Amino acid sequence: MPTASAPAHTVVVTDPLDTTRLNLATFSLGPITFAGTVVSPPAGVQSWSTTVDLRPAQNLIVSITASLDRATGVATWRFQSLDPSTLQPTNDVDDGFLPANVDPPTASGW
Repeated sequence: MPTASAPAHTVVVTDPLDTTRLNLATFSLGPITFAGTVVSPPAGVQSWSTTVDLRPAQNLIVSITASLDRATGVATWRFQSLDPSTLQPTNDVDDGFLPANVDPPTASGW
């Protein structure tokens, strides 16, 4: 968000697709970019999860889960900051994977 004053720990993106115009059988996940990091799901998948190690730049692991619910036509991406030593969600307010939108486009993702 443009008004964010602290890094994001958890980000959930949902995209309801128009099932009257799109053939969901042909949907596949594409590259994911955030804070200068690019990860690419395998070609042709509709559901995928991974972790990304941001060390040494940031002492964080980011859990990414992305999927298409073919019954509803909703695509969802979930990003969660994890503490590398416990693999549990971070507790420190400053330990989010996506920085505050102070110096665009560092806080952008797609």
